[in-house]
Amino acid sequence: MPRTKKGTPPSYRQHASNQTVVTFHLVTGGRRDILLGPWDSPESRTEYARILTVLNANSGRSPVETASSAGEGLTVNELILAFWKDAERRHGEDNKELDQYRYSLRPLKELYGHHLAAEFTPKCLKAVRQRVVELGWCRSVINRRLTRIRTMFGWAVPEELVPPSTAHGLREVKGFQKGDKNVRESPPVEPAFEGDMLAALPHCPPCPGASG
Repeated sequence: MPRTKKGTPPSYRQHASNQTVVTFHLVTGGRRDILLGPWDSPESRTEYARILTVLNANSGRSPVETASSAGEGLTVNELILAFWKDAERRHGEDNKELDQYRYSLRPLKELYGHHLAAEFTPKCLKAVRQRVVELGWCRSVINRRLTRIRTMFGWAVPEELVPPSTAHGLREVKGFQKGDKNVRESPPVEPAFEGDMLAALPHCPPCPGASG
């Protein structure tokens, strides 16, 4: 698996194209460069910070991985794009579920966009899960959005974009249970005030079978 040389974080360097570049050295030999954006720009600094976050969350594993079968060389960003285009074709661009996928896939893209999709492991998904806890998402929202991430990888298997083992492993990352430490619960739904209910009744359609 690719790692930084001697286990150290990659350097933030200027590329000949005046882009920011980081380099990962592969245990199989060779190296791989990732361009982060214009040299010394805010976006490149943000992307570099994201890479360091991924390294820290995964014990030094880089966001660049080797792949050997289905989806060789396909990044998570590219997988998201392929999934999105297919979903738009099947459901239409204005489908409300696509908005939910947009929110669900955003932290995945931020942490692992450059990671090879075929090497997205359960530990990676757990890092995404921890990230959204830190963002303050409530337990029910986290669990629904983790399901959508797993659904996307499941979709990718018959498309031969990731090997079956990738999707199967992610199924073992469970959602949070009620009472899990440091996970926020959504506020309880309060009953409607009687006055509000009476005011709304004239605007409601009659119940089927109701008389009078």
